[in-house]
Amino acid sequence: MTKKFINQRKKTISENFGSSEIQIIAKTLTDLGFSCVFEPKIYSDKFSTANKIRNPDLKISFGKMITYLESDGKVHQTLEMPNDRTQKRNEDFERAEIPYILINHETLHELKKILKIAIPKDDLIKIISVYCVLEQYAKFLAKEK
Repeated sequence: MTKKFINQRKKTISENFGSSEIQIIAKTLTDLGFSCVFEPKIYSDKFSTANKIRNPDLKISFGKMITYLESDGKVHQTLEMPNDRTQKRNEDFERAEIPYILINHETLHELKKILKIAIPKDDLIKIISVYCVLEQYAKFLAKEK
């Protein structure tokens, strides 16, 4: 393999570390009538990144409602103690007033143990993600009135 080939592959790879969870979430939401787009690029002058672009895991839409989902794994740490990069990402979404959902799998795993929830991880991911998207939809409807 040539160096050029390897560099080209690195540019086109879009496989995400939490891709199995993202696939589960996207399939569940699509089955319920939501539209899901994997790793969209969104631009905002309010983003702190040099290119002013963020790449969330999913864009979820239903009618005129649009929200973005970040599926966070170990590298992001937990909801209550995110690492610096994750915190900056969250601040960017807040500053740009872009609706987003965080699904932190480390936090879900810990809550499942603490609360002694005895359902499979995939089912818990489905329940949480659908609930969060419906909550975003309810907020969208309230703003539309």
